[in-house]
Amino acid sequence: MSYFTRSLGRAVLGANALAPRGNSRLLTAPSFFASWFTTELGAPLLLADALDTANFVRKGGLGSAKGRVAVGLRAAAAGVSLFQWRQATKAGLAFEQGFGDYADLDGLDGMPDFVPADPKGDLLPFFSGSKKRRRQKDVVFAEVDGVKLRLDVYEPQEPPPEGVTRPCVIYVHGGAWVIGDKREQGVPMLNHLAANGYVGFNVNYRLSPKVKAPDHVIDVKRAIAWVREHAEDYGADPDFIAISGGSAGGHLAALGWALLGLATMMALPQLLLSLNVSIGFGTSPSGPEATDPEEVWRLREAAMDYQQQLGELDGRIAEVSGVLSQLAA
Repeated sequence: MSYFTRSLGRAVLGANALAPRGNSRLLTAPSFFASWFTTELGAPLLLADALDTANFVRKGGLGSAKGRVAVGLRAAAAGVSLFQWRQATKAGLAFEQGFGDYADLDGLDGMPDFVPADPKGDLLPFFSGSKKRRRQKDVVFAEVDGVKLRLDVYEPQEPPPEGVTRPCVIYVHGGAWVIGDKREQGVPMLNHLAANGYVGFNVNYRLSPKVKAPDHVIDVKRAIAWVREHAEDYGADPDFIAISGGSAGGHLAALGWALLGLATMMALPQLLLSLNVSIGFGTSPSGPEATDPEEVWRLREAAMDYQQQLGELDGRIAEVSGVLSQLAA
């Protein structure tokens, strides 16, 4: 394969990574996987671009118009990879901006000194991060229709201080609800979090087409219930359980949380209306000290609108009562 052909292929990959096809029955799947390959391997591709181009130039490739076009295509493709790689390195900043003071872990008891992430992961996504942790594999958290559901536990190397429990993190793998496994996803994150004082649980769930919705999220709910029941066995806090996931796992994590907090969400309108009354008339000494009439009215309108939406939802509760009874099991 000539340098020109390789450069043309890289340019196509780069263009696809910038704007993958999302509405084509024929091209969406190959476009997705091609962009996945290009973005995940940005650093190795940059290195390959540099070595390949240097060798081509050394052999006099710039002596022809076709050669110069090929170098231009390769430079453009490398520019796309560099841009996306730099975007990925700003994930920490985006996290801090999104979570604000919640991103500051200095106030949490029992947290060890911060351990930085494994820098090799910036170059190759195959590195699984810090190994400064203990891992217990294939712990059974439920058995459904003869299928044993398992999770892996990631713990700090040292036990927590006396009387201190550690925060929990549950990770749910992705894979379009049909593929994927806890061995393949979430490992670098859980390694890193365990090295920084968290207890992690990487869970598996049943996959389609053997099961259908809502069985996937019910399995995730089973994992949450198991972690809450057994957290203290691992020195973890059953009242501090975070849940995360990638792709389909992120969807299931969100549903798991939403259904977990159903009672709280149903009570939210009354809470907001109560706060609005105390804010508007200043009758509650413990209420928020806000006197801006426009802000009070905005909050009151939002609460009433949300209450109306929940009223419309009441008519659908019977349709999902069977599912909710399974989730509560």
